[in-house]
Amino acid sequence: DRNIGGGDGNIQRENSKPSLFQMKDVRELVLPTGSGCSVEQLERFTELPIKSFRPNPNTARLYWFGAVVAVLMEIVIAQLIQISPQPLFGATFAALFVDQLLGGAYSEKIIWTVFPDMKDRVIRHEAGHLLVAHVLGCPIQSITLGAWDALTKEGNDGQQRFIGAGTSFFDPDLNAASIKGRITRSIVDRYSVILMAGIAAEALSFGDSEGGSDDEKSLTVFLSETVQVNQNIPEQARWAATNALSLLKENRDAYERLVMALQEMGSGNIGDIMMALEGYSDNTIGDRSVQSNNEVKLDFVS
Repeated sequence: DRNIGGGDGNIQRENSKPSLFQMKDVRELVLPTGSGCSVEQLERFTELPIKSFRPNPNTARLYWFGAVVAVLMEIVIAQLIQISPQPLFGATFAALFVDQLLGGAYSEKIIWTVFPDMKDRVIRHEAGHLLVAHVLGCPIQSITLGAWDALTKEGNDGQQRFIGAGTSFFDPDLNAASIKGRITRSIVDRYSVILMAGIAAEALSFGDSEGGSDDEKSLTVFLSETVQVNQNIPEQARWAATNALSLLKENRDAYERLVMALQEMGSGNIGDIMMALEGYSDNTIGDRSVQSNNEVKLDFVS
């Protein structure tokens, strides 16, 4: 083990491997830049069917199912106590309105309590974004594991109060290229791989994906605004997803370590999360948050 730092804290790395940060250049990916990716190539390289990478959100259906159940229960209760169901309907709609103002935090909390696997899926989705961004050299700024997490996170200044799950990172090359007005192909490719990493992480972990529809939309908008030539967006998405899944497989131990850290620690201290990802352990790591005025946020939308 390698000891780092001093004082009362003793930070120990659990392995002697080099840092994961910027470990891989986008030009070193399994599918080279500009090579494209057919459906057959994706399925051959990932050993998964193409449908595994097509988001199929279930959360909205659960919301509607819950609403129908609530209305039926209110009708039954009203009949049992012989009152009009209208006041119960009014209270329910008022509660739903407040919940929507809070980004759906309370309904999300209820659904995740009833279906705990959904929270694990969100964690694994965001862990995919985080790990791939880190490996490709983009510093992580923060991670949020849902609307409830954003609402209750310690130190929340209110700016992130109504957002859902998401990972914020800083891409220095993209930032510099945007200022100059010239974005290179390698920058486009790296950003594409990070965007598709959440879907790839779900496909790797569960064999399918539910979140990521917003990531696909973001990729479409990004390519439309930055690429000045005809771009086959579905092919770019397949290429990026294939390379993202390959990176996750190459760093599977680190990925599972990150998932475990998010499950145990939550999203509060990004410094501790990154140290856990890198394989360090320390009970007194402290606050090592990364700050920047330029960030990209990837959202888990179901």
